[in-house]
Amino acid sequence: MSYAICIVGSDDQGNRKLARDLARRLGEDGLQVGIIQGGEQSSLDQGLAGEVRLGPGGMVVQSRNGGPLSLEQIMGRYLPGLDLVLTLAHPDDKRAKIEVVPQGAEPTRLDDPGLKALVCPRPLEAGKPVFAPEQVDELADFVKENVLPKRQPARVRVLLDGKRLPIKDFVQDILANTIRGMVGSLRGGDKPGRLEIYIEAD
Repeated sequence: MSYAICIVGSDDQGNRKLARDLARRLGEDGLQVGIIQGGEQSSLDQGLAGEVRLGPGGMVVQSRNGGPLSLEQIMGRYLPGLDLVLTLAHPDDKRAKIEVVPQGAEPTRLDDPGLKALVCPRPLEAGKPVFAPEQVDELADFVKENVLPKRQPARVRVLLDGKRLPIKDFVQDILANTIRGMVGSLRGGDKPGRLEIYIEAD
């Protein structure tokens, strides 16, 4: 499953610009980055680095029982296999956050334990790393070194009649992301934990 960072703040335009700039910069370093962007849209669009637009007046991705999908379900179903997802549509999710603070405004998320950094056009005494909007390179380096978890291969084992088959890391990732995305649509299937599937084939 991809790692997610919530881009938060009252400046919607600034949030969108930061998400695009950061996705583009991390993409130059070889990372696969997706964006979940709020806003009035009429379709589900996977554009720049895999983009899903959600929001008032636009498409709301729902499960079969009519309820909205969780961030984890959206990532597993529509943005599988990415290194990072930047979401502007889940400001209250309990994940890592970067707050965009407009000129003249004050930070609002300093008490949020998930807050990792702030982006502001002026210096701030916030107790967190602060980057200017143009310091995308520095922010990208900070995200890679201090926010993203060290990549671990998916732990997938495939046994045929009790005999373990050799499986490469990238194939493990493909299997894990595909299965997690499908199981995530089932009731209770989006919870983390060990997943076991048994298939009997002739």
